[in-house]
Amino acid sequence: MTTKPLNRKAYTSIGHLPGSKLGSGDHRICDGQAVICLRPRRGDTVIVQEKVDGSCVAVFRPDDGNCLLPINRAGWPCANSPHLQHRYFDAWAQVHHRRFLDVLRPGEWLAGEWCMQAHGTRYDFRGREPFFAFDIMAASQFKDIAVRLLYRDFEKRTKGVFNLPPLLHYADDGGIEPKVAYDRTDPAQTARIDPAEGVVYRVESNLAFNYPAKWVHTDYVPGRYFPPPGGEPVWNWSMDDLTTEPSLL
Repeated sequence: MTTKPLNRKAYTSIGHLPGSKLGSGDHRICDGQAVICLRPRRGDTVIVQEKVDGSCVAVFRPDDGNCLLPINRAGWPCANSPHLQHRYFDAWAQVHHRRFLDVLRPGEWLAGEWCMQAHGTRYDFRGREPFFAFDIMAASQFKDIAVRLLYRDFEKRTKGVFNLPPLLHYADDGGIEPKVAYDRTDPAQTARIDPAEGVVYRVESNLAFNYPAKWVHTDYVPGRYFPPPGGEPVWNWSMDDLTTEPSLL
């Protein structure tokens, strides 16, 4: 397949909170949005999860049948990716296709983080799964806008089926400082070897998804484990576990 199944990106970039470490091409959220993350208004819910470190991917279930299309963040099929980790994700998702069909309705896609290859954080996924689901989305009438399930609805569909990034904060009446949320991260919850990359905020307003935000720790070094040209990637997980029964964290 040489076209994008969704005719769009599978997932858009997330803006940074003040004090977050910015990478090349990153952007900040506006000041008003940052304030809401810390001091939500009436009708706002603030959810914070650990930011797991891998490659953003998704699995799309088209309207016409029970086939599945694993895609990368840009929306291209993983099966044709020049990156080995994405081709591995395609193979893994196809082997475990029944679980995706169990949580997805036609026209939806499940977005998550594929952590098989170490980027800036190492994990030990021996006997475990290197995939963390974090959103179920569907197309809307607007080309570049997708509808996202509310967090609790997403959790009901996926918890116990896939790994979810650890939940650090959930409140209808209060926000939380990024460093306070970050200090709640626990390596045992993600099989993480190195310190966490950061945290991800999700703001829902009046029972609808509003916007995301993220905070990356200043000590995080993106891509520190990427190999030099011709070198071997650092793997967090082996393809030997491709067909094993899932062992969730």
